[in-house]
Amino acid sequence: MSYFFFAVVLTVFLTFATSTDPGHKCGKNESWEPCPCDATCEFPVFGQCAHRVCTEGCACQWPYVRHNGTCIMPNDCPQYRRSSTAPSVPSSTIFHR
Repeated sequence: MSYFFFAVVLTVFLTFATSTDPGHKCGKNESWEPCPCDATCEFPVFGQCAHRVCTEGCACQWPYVRHNGTCIMPNDCPQYRRSSTAPSVPSSTIFHR
């Protein structure tokens, strides 16, 4: 019985401890903010928003940036991802000093 009670208390605690606002549901790597200002793949500067009107909502947690509606790591942005189809350089063209 005490294990069950402990499990229930732990579950309730973790639910509220990991949510900044339990009344709002945000996606993975997001938190509820009174004035969200997401960095994006196109503009990866945190805290520098173009808009001046604040509307509460979900924001990407640091260091994630928003891309196509989801929060991803900056190195996963399309412009930083290495192409798997990039041509390889033959070893004969590599110059050594």
